[in-house]
Amino acid sequence: LADLAMALDPSRMGPIVAAVPVETVAGIASALFERQEYAGMAAFVGVVTPAMLHAAFEVASPHDLLAVVPLLEWNANLDKVIAELPTGQVEAIAAELDAGEMADLALGLDPSRMGPILRVVPPATVAEVARVLFARKQVTAMVKFVDVIDDVPDEVVDALLGEIAGGEDWESAKQAFEEIGPEAQQTLFGRFDRLAPEHQER
Repeated sequence: LADLAMALDPSRMGPIVAAVPVETVAGIASALFERQEYAGMAAFVGVVTPAMLHAAFEVASPHDLLAVVPLLEWNANLDKVIAELPTGQVEAIAAELDAGEMADLALGLDPSRMGPILRVVPPATVAEVARVLFARKQVTAMVKFVDVIDDVPDEVVDALLGEIAGGEDWESAKQAFEEIGPEAQQTLFGRFDRLAPEHQER
């Protein structure tokens, strides 16, 4: 079935795909992940149901997700599945991927979709990811996450903004902050009074 799936044009297979049992989808997804058929799998996102996406994500390893996420064409079904990722799976992702890989995953997702993940990832991991993005000079990408800052726990925001405040690339951080617009700036300023005192001073 995995071979057949890769030989088909997903855009013409909607009714057939919809009739495949979820349990079968999990088996097919597991086989395709093992073969690293990430591009082929991504092509089916537009024709599978949320239940099928859940089944596929459940058998994906953190490194499978790291590989396939940048290839996905996002839709409402994917948003729903990401929002409903089990806490245990998100914790496994944070535990298995190193800081560089977590940074890649973060950049592969639109910031608006990172809220459910950031709520679970340990603050120390968020700080490590921030260090990686600073080292790569991807400060502007970091600042985009202000869009989900209201959904993120205080301790995670404190770790992230603390890393920015204490980072070696402080001038780049200030420049990126100036570029995000007044509304996003106001949102970010609204969290400053909940930072640790040493970060507020900076």
